[in-house]
Parts: sequence; structure tokens; C-alpha cells
Amino acid sequence: MPRRLLHADLREPSSERLRALIGPLTEGLVGPNGQTLSGAAGLVPDLSCIAMPARPEELQRLLGAISDENRYLTAHVRRLEAELRRSSAELGKLRGAVHDALTDPLTGLANRRAFDLELGAAGAREQPITRAPRDG
Repeated sequence: MPRRLLHADLREPSSERLRALIGPLTEGLVGPNGQTLSGAAGLVPDLSCIAMPARPEELQRLLGAISDENRYLTAHVRRLEAELRRSSAELGKLRGAVHDALTDPLTGLANRRAFDLELGAAGAREQPITRAPRDG
């Protein structure tokens, strides 16, 4: 029997995806006082009031889907971490290139390009002088 995976739409909050999976399973669930809980999907993600599922095969299916979701999310996080490492390495190279472009390789001092950038930044920080209009 194929398992229903939760990661169909990652834009949907995890609790909503879990609620969608558990919703059909809530029929026949037994609460701590022995009462049958119907329509208990509104209780998700806090299912602490449920003592035991009435159908073990449904619990097994749910646990399988959660396990599949966990594997998927773990792989997704690993891909994102690898992408972050590549981006960080590229950013480091770009910072080095900017440093090289703004310094003299022989002396290590700022070059004309750095001077022009600093001069432009200082000019941008200056507040323009406004004069009051003359009465004429």
C-alpha cells in the first residue's frame, strides 16, 4: 500500500499538513475516558487527549508517512546547507575581489578607485544647505 506523503506543499504549515493526514484517521479513535472521538481533526497538533487509536494499521500508516516526511525534510535541509556553503564560499571570493580592486597590490594601500568611492560616500552624507527665500 503506497504511503501518503506530507511534503506535497511545503508552503502549508506542518500542523496543517499533519491535520490533513490525521483528519480521516480520527474516526474510531478512543479518548482517555473510553469515549469515541469523531471529528477530532481540530485537536491536531495537540493529540494528548487521545489514548490509543482504534485501528493499528492506520497508526502504522501514519507513522510511515511521518517517517517519510522526516526523511524528505532532512534531505531538503542538507541540500539547503550545501547551497549555503557554496554561497558563503562565493561571497568570500567576491569580498576578496573587491579588496583587490580597491587596494594597491604592492603597498596594500587604498588606490584611486577606493578614494573616489570614499569621496562619493562623503559627498552623499553632506546635507545640502537650504536658504530661506528672500522677501522681494
